Amino acid sequence: MNQVDQYIDNQSTSKAITLNTIRSLVLNLSPLVEEKFSYQCPFYYLRKKPFVYMGVNKSYAYNVVLGFCKGSQLSNAHHILEGEGKVVRHIVFREQPSISLEIVQQTLHEALILHEKTTN
Repeated sequence: MNQVDQYIDNQSTSKAITLNTIRSLVLNLSPLVEEKFSYQCPFYYLRKKPFVYMGVNKSYAYNVVLGFCKGSQLSNAHHILEGEGKVVRHIVFREQPSISLEIVQQTLHEALILHEKTTN
């Protein structure tokens, strides 16, 4: 069992389901996506550059986060991205099912296109 599997297995059942769903969406996005355990959470790289990450916010009863490393450059057409930093934005899954998987998939696809355009 790798570190990502252990991380997911250590969460509550509902959080583990959400994390596994996100994991599947990210890994099926492109064969170039690499999964690593970095910064104490599952992190996904595309062409060796940070792409997205996921994790659990332990300060709240139920918060799973999908973070976008270039999130501030995304259109946020569905108004699901949160955050005010210079670069990173994230989707917060507060309970199940809180956000349409189709919208998450569309946002991931937009992030993939942006990443491909802006990465050497």
